Amino acid sequence: MNFCYSEGQYCVDHALPICFKCITDHRTCNVTTLEKVIDNVKTSEQFLDLESRLGDLLQNIDQIKKDRNSNVTKIEETKTRLVKEIRQKRAEINKRLDNLEKQIIKDLDEKACQNCESIQNVLSSVKEKEIIISKCQENFQNMKQYASDLQTFLGIKEIEIKVYENEQYLQSLK
Repeated sequence: MNFCYSEGQYCVDHALPICFKCITDHRTCNVTTLEKVIDNVKTSEQFLDLESRLGDLLQNIDQIKKDRNSNVTKIEETKTRLVKEIRQKRAEINKRLDNLEKQIIKDLDEKACQNCESIQNVLSSVKEKEIIISKCQENFQNMKQYASDLQTFLGIKEIEIKVYENEQYLQSLK
């Protein structure tokens, strides 16, 4: 938009300076001299209002900047606090997990010890049974070679009782 300042005319309706060429376009408008319009312009209500609005805008901009900077500070403070809380909770959780791990390992050690002890008891008992059966087998072989029929008959009964008892015991372990 080009303004024609040189001729000194002003269209009040459109708030534009105009030249003599443009005046025909503004025939129906309220046209006055530019000199009248600019007279006391620096003390006019429009000038003073604009000055006030500019000041208000700068104040608003300054307040918005302060508010946003305050928001950024609060966000950073909140973030720092939350990170600290998260780390604290993590430390608490880790401590709890460490305690649980220790308790589970302790329980596991106790159970393993109990089971090993129980198995050792069974192995000890089985070893005793093995000695008894080995002795029975040795006696059986001796009867087979050296005993009379009566001794063999009586010995068989005694060995059968021991074999039966040991068979029952071994069945109970399965």
